[in-house]
Amino acid sequence: MCKAILALTLAASISAAGTPRRTFTLTNVRITAYCICEKCCGKTPDDPLYGVTATGHRIQDGDRIVAVDRRLIPLYSTVIIGGVSYLALDTGGAIKGRRIDVLVTGPDAHRRAMAMGVRRGTVVVKKK
Repeated sequence: MCKAILALTLAASISAAGTPRRTFTLTNVRITAYCICEKCCGKTPDDPLYGVTATGHRIQDGDRIVAVDRRLIPLYSTVIIGGVSYLALDTGGAIKGRRIDVLVTGPDAHRRAMAMGVRRGTVVVKKK
């Protein structure tokens, strides 16, 4: 594991009193978006794992899911971005360190995901 990520993870997860923290904040996070299409995930609808997250959750319209680096944000955590809560149920090959990918579902999901572009922000993580 990268030393910087390990140090950040340890600092974020241990309070000044030495007890585990259940909630922590990450600043300057790179936030992008994705959908379940082949362009975003590399799987076609005939693949048994099409629309299935790294945790085995089958994606449905309306799901609020983010892909995270599990070394920094534990899977099944709640991640709050701009006041909206998401569940950390997915990972991705390009999702490393302070990068989060927000799942977009529903009609025209790919176009809407790409329209979100890249932004930087602060996220709050609540460990399960």
